[in-house]
Amino acid sequence: MVDGGIDEDGCCSCCIFRPAQADEGARTTSIKSENSNEIQNWRQLRRGMSEHDVERILGSPEKVIVNKVFCNWYYNDTSGAVNFNAESGKVEGWKEP
Repeated sequence: MVDGGIDEDGCCSCCIFRPAQADEGARTTSIKSENSNEIQNWRQLRRGMSEHDVERILGSPEKVIVNKVFCNWYYNDTSGAVNFNAESGKVEGWKEP
């Protein structure tokens, strides 16, 4: 790991997905979503949840952006998002689609 918990491949400890490309210091990748269309699934989210918990509820994100401060998972053409703290790997907040 280098400073901020980012490894040489640009992946933070909070993110189980390896980024595919870089864009001005952030990295992104596209992954299939599953359960994120149901608003009741979004309403199960809680601050402090792990990536595993979020993926179990919403499915895999369509897009992931990682930098030294955050790891954001995007769903439903980026209208929904979950923000993870890059250091702790825990949910800090989200935006329902």
